[in-house]
Amino acid sequence: MSRTTEPPPFEGITGQSGRHHGGSQPSSTPAIETTASTTAPDQETPPPLRNLSRRRRSTRRALLIALAVLAIPASLVAYRRLSGNLGTITPGRLYRSAQLSPDSLRRLIHSHRLRTVLNLRGPNPSQPWYTAEIQATLAAGAIHIDIPLASDQWLSREQAQTLLETLDQMQLPALIHCEFGAERTGLVAAMARLLQPGSSLQDGYDQFSLRYLFVPIQDGRVMIGHLDRYAAWLADHGQHHSPTRLRSWLLHHYRPPAPSREHWPCNPYPRKVTLTPKPDGTIERLEHWSSNPCPQTIATTPRPSATNLPRRSGPNQPQLSPPGST
Repeated sequence: MSRTTEPPPFEGITGQSGRHHGGSQPSSTPAIETTASTTAPDQETPPPLRNLSRRRRSTRRALLIALAVLAIPASLVAYRRLSGNLGTITPGRLYRSAQLSPDSLRRLIHSHRLRTVLNLRGPNPSQPWYTAEIQATLAAGAIHIDIPLASDQWLSREQAQTLLETLDQMQLPALIHCEFGAERTGLVAAMARLLQPGSSLQDGYDQFSLRYLFVPIQDGRVMIGHLDRYAAWLADHGQHHSPTRLRSWLLHHYRPPAPSREHWPCNPYPRKVTLTPKPDGTIERLEHWSSNPCPQTIATTPRPSATNLPRRSGPNQPQLSPPGST
């Protein structure tokens, strides 16, 4: 009887008998089949490399999107800072800004016919920005008012009263500003807006806006906190905002939490300083001090030197009124 010998089972790449990666039948020449089977997969990119490439592309896309999203607020901040963070509180009457350069301030005074510049940074005679601001303001014939506020301090009741009086009495049109035009300026702009007939509580909150670079954290939380307390008082009494109610709250019901200058043993800063150019070329200076001033402060407070004040063209040169004459 003849005997038929079957070829040995073929072992493919997987190492299993009778199995092949491509599903074809094994050849009787194992060496050739083995070579073909080991080179064919090398012509394709292994799956792990393809996945890595996809992840890299996804990461790049996500990074580009994140940069684009961040570029929008960064551009806004840069634009608002370069433009002086200018804004309109009431058209033709009240405007707001950050600290402006002397040339920008001078142009704004002329273009908007400003009669008053209200500086919420307070008098700083030793600082170049302050003397430059005074020169630009007075040379343009406008009144300069200093009311020192701190963005990390709640208003004292005396400061609130001073602001109410100033907003009622200052000559318009007027510019209100601090250093960045966001926090202190936002508070006083909100007060000014809410003192106008027909205003709503939302009109006040609109002055605390991202468009003015306001962010309600840290110092910003303190400044907008005044409006929040007023809104809570209205809600507790079942009332809606009106200019009369705002005045009543500030003058009779407002109590500042700490920190506030009201809790200081004495106040080294004046409540208000007003510089007014007179027709004869002199500059009148009026100082208003708090009810608890530090005695040594009043005696040593530096006054702007007459040499630092602007000089008008013509025979009448502005001069600072002699100390003690105002």
